[in-house]
Amino acid sequence: MASPVPRRLVLAALPMLAGCMVVGPLDESMLASIRRGETAAVMLRFVVTNEAGEQVAPFSAGLSDDSLGLALGDFDSGGLPEPGRWPARSPGEAAQGEGLIVFLLAPGYYYLAIQGARRTDAFTYGARYRTVPRWRLAVPAGVPLLYAGTFLLKARSERLLFGDVVITAVDQEATAVVDETGWAQRAAARDLGGLPAPLTRLAVRHEGPVLLGTPPP
Repeated sequence: MASPVPRRLVLAALPMLAGCMVVGPLDESMLASIRRGETAAVMLRFVVTNEAGEQVAPFSAGLSDDSLGLALGDFDSGGLPEPGRWPARSPGEAAQGEGLIVFLLAPGYYYLAIQGARRTDAFTYGARYRTVPRWRLAVPAGVPLLYAGTFLLKARSERLLFGDVVITAVDQEATAVVDETGWAQRAAARDLGGLPAPLTRLAVRHEGPVLLGTPPP
């Protein structure tokens, strides 16, 4: 009789099976890059509500986490998202539990695409980023910390074998960006205390041609 597969190995494999985006830590070398002015820390918060009206954690702290897929593009990519090119980072467990992630970005314009966890082959999933609506982020020069808004998402979800909940689909037309600057300032003071208070520059739904250059301050 074959030995059962240990639960920890099954849990470790779930992100790959589900196609989840795994949020990595924001470490000291990355913070040093921000302090030198090479990149900006761009804060985004995601609040996800499922079909039952329950909040679903997009970036949980477990092994089978991160059921929300995010990808960015820029001018060089023609505005088309390139999964994995700019990894999302977490400034801490509390922040991740609140749906807060950080992208480290040089000054310029970026285009964000959002979808649920992968439920198909990787090629089809990656291509889908190019068909969903995009949100434009404007990152001016000389700004170490930027808050680009809180994304309110409506989604369908599914409970996995060990109770973890993944997001299977996002209602793109219902997505909205709201201003929670006060919350962002408190979160930044708690998790990014070595940086100045964030500048707020809310993401906007992108339409028209991609933009070249650096946004004004």
